[in-house]
Parts: sequence; C-alpha cells; structure tokens
Amino acid sequence: PAVEILLEHRAQSLLLEEWQLEQGPVALRQYGGPASTPSGAASTAGLVALRSDQGMRDTYQLDEDSVVLIFNTVGTVDS
Repeated sequence: PAVEILLEHRAQSLLLEEWQLEQGPVALRQYGGPASTPSGAASTAGLVALRSDQGMRDTYQLDEDSVVLIFNTVGTVDS
C-alpha cells in the first residue's frame, strides 16, 4: 500500500552519488537538525542537490515558494 499511496500523490525520487549523500548530515546540522548518518539524512542531501541544479529544480518544480518536508530516519550510531 505504501508505494500505491506515493504513486497516487505523484511522488518522485532522485539518484545521488555517494559524495552527495555524505553532505546530508553536514547540511542537516547546519540547518539546526539532529546529528545523523548519510543514509538517515538522505532526504536533506537530495534537497541540497536539487537546490544547486537549476535543471533539477525545474524538473521537480522546486522554487522559492515550495514547502519541503524532510524526514531524518537514522540518528547517530555509536561504534
């Protein structure tokens, strides 16, 4: 059911390189978010990638009036 709901609402995905994913936790902390891992902050990394590329902003219809909800799915992991 989850995929059906996402498709119903025209959810889209994007592909990021590993170096872009590594930027996610850094950006999340810069914006006042919690400490996280690259996989946990993948949505933040995606937003950073979108913001830095006009073609991607156009494709995803992201502009100054857009409202974006970010999910952080993983906190820091103690090793």
